[in-house]
Amino acid sequence: VNEGYLYRVKSKGTFVSQPKVKTDLVNMYDGYNMELFNMSMTPSTQAIELTLVKANSEQARALEINEGDNVIYLLRHRYADGMAMGYVESYFRYPLCSFLLKEDEEAFNSTSVYQILAKNKSTKIKKIEAVGASEAEAKLLNIKKGSPVNMCTNICYSQESGVPVIYELLKYRGDKNKFSIEINID
Repeated sequence: VNEGYLYRVKSKGTFVSQPKVKTDLVNMYDGYNMELFNMSMTPSTQAIELTLVKANSEQARALEINEGDNVIYLLRHRYADGMAMGYVESYFRYPLCSFLLKEDEEAFNSTSVYQILAKNKSTKIKKIEAVGASEAEAKLLNIKKGSPVNMCTNICYSQESGVPVIYELLKYRGDKNKFSIEINID
């Protein structure tokens, strides 16, 4: 139980846990889908919303723009074998990423956002930052209120200009996912 291979339910017994999806935060470009494939699970993504919105103070600070400036908002749900595993809210710098609004919504279901950004020279990803976890979004994942939800924030920068290109909130079920980061000191 302490190592996560079993779990207990009071008055019902001890059960075998399903393995958690391990995501490498250093290699997030295709890490999540690859981990699911390696576990013989089928990953899928559903683009829910793609629209132009006004940046709030948090998004403006992350993207180094003014509050109220336009940003492109993309909401995607992530699944493993049809089970809701998490969701990703992405805020893209506008007009730098205006080409995303011309993408077919289906492209966001089948292609990594990082791959779509990489097609455009000014939006190749240079750096990703991560922060601590939050439990605030459990309802959206169809889990019991108060269940753990892992939250990471990413800020990705243009390789060409160094300005922030995308600010993301990634939220995944804590009972089905674990995140790791490997730091190599040369």
